Amino acid sequence: MFNKTPFKGTSRTSSGYSYDDDQFASKVFGEIARKDWQDYRNTFMPVHEIFKTAVMSDDLTKQQLDRIPGNIDAQFKQSQAQASAINERMGLSNLNTGRTDISKGLAQVFAENSARTHGKERKMSAIAGANISPQDARVNQ
Repeated sequence: MFNKTPFKGTSRTSSGYSYDDDQFASKVFGEIARKDWQDYRNTFMPVHEIFKTAVMSDDLTKQQLDRIPGNIDAQFKQSQAQASAINERMGLSNLNTGRTDISKGLAQVFAENSARTHGKERKMSAIAGANISPQDARVNQ
């Protein structure tokens, strides 16, 4: 009653599969799914690997820890220079109370602990699938 082939002796095909095949749709869908997976593997997986390596490594945290002593020294020198300038304007001599070294040490310890905590939180957020900002994933920048 219904002729699947429009012309005698011909068979319509798509993607190498015959329309006459009972599994035509599943074969074509399977081919599309395989091509999509291959495209994903070639396009996105290398980027995911770079991201995973950058976020999961301790390189960024170590770089931040290496910068902390210099930043703390610079801030304390600036603070001491400002205090000296104020004292000179008021006619006072240098009033160093000796607490600077203790404060400096505590500031450095606090900054290092904060950097380590942030590194752990960044890793946990990446594992949980949170949105990681580009500056959190950058290494050697």
